[in-house]
Amino acid sequence: MDPHVVELVAPLVALVAVGTFGLIGMKMWLRSKVERQQLAGRRDMERLEESLYSLHDNMQSLRDQLGELHERVDFAERFLTQGGEKRGHKELDGTPPQGTPV
Repeated sequence: MDPHVVELVAPLVALVAVGTFGLIGMKMWLRSKVERQQLAGRRDMERLEESLYSLHDNMQSLRDQLGELHERVDFAERFLTQGGEKRGHKELDGTPPQGTPV
């Protein structure tokens, strides 16, 4: 083999080898980065799902409390309405009913 050809081909082979290994290394680095991001995305998704379930539970609790309050208000309205009819409407004006000591 001609020494001039070897002098020309050797740097080209080295350049191709360095480029190939560089591309392979870059591909591996990018793949690992993508996998890390996917893993982080899954973790974020799990956290979001947990937060969503927690919010659903809190919303159901608030609905239950609102239902209880609604029942109490209905009871208080019925109680006040029935009490007002039995005692007379004068009490509602701030005047005491008849026969009440002052």
